[in-house]
Formats: sequence, C-alpha cells, structure tokens
Amino acid sequence: MTYAYLRQLLGKRNIAQQQSVILSFSLGQGLSIDKEVFEYSNKNRSIEEREQFEKFIHGLKEGDAIVVDEIWMLSEKVDEIVKVINCMLSRGITLYSASSQTVINAQSLI
Repeated sequence: MTYAYLRQLLGKRNIAQQQSVILSFSLGQGLSIDKEVFEYSNKNRSIEEREQFEKFIHGLKEGDAIVVDEIWMLSEKVDEIVKVINCMLSRGITLYSASSQTVINAQSLI
C-alpha cells in the first residue's frame, strides 16, 4: 500500500500545497496513492509524544511505501529522522521525498 503522509507545521507548506507536490511527484513516478494520512501539530513534539504517527509507522508492512513532501515532515529532529528511516529500511518500507525527487529503500546507495 502507498501512503501520502502530510503534516501541518508552522512555517512549512500547508496541507493543500503538500498534496499538490506529492500528487505531481506520484504521477511522474507512476505511483498510485492508496491512502492519505494527516497529522496536525502546532509545535514540534518528539516522536514519543506523537502517538498517531507512531501508530501509523508501526502499522506499516513490508512492501508498503510512504510519500512525503519533504523528509522534514517525518520530524524536525535529525536523530529522529534517522531512527524513522532505519525502522522503515529494516522492515522493507520505501520512503519517497517528492520535493527532492528521492527514493530511500533497502536498495538505495547512501
């Protein structure tokens, strides 16, 4: 299943702008978005405080994919982004960053 993950943060693109970027990227990549997941947050909280996000990540299965506008939508903290990406890679989940036209999966060369 392919998910579009959209998170509203102050100073970042709003949800509609993120949807537009993700849709354009997905069409160009031949991806079909099966479900959109939204998170609204007025402050940058740690992953442990973002129960909805943790539940979403832990519910993903091998072969699933997430499309985000920017990697920073996962977290604004680099150490947390690294943890999330490592979790995804170890479970066979692909991450697409639409703005940077990046694909991160187990086959990616980093």
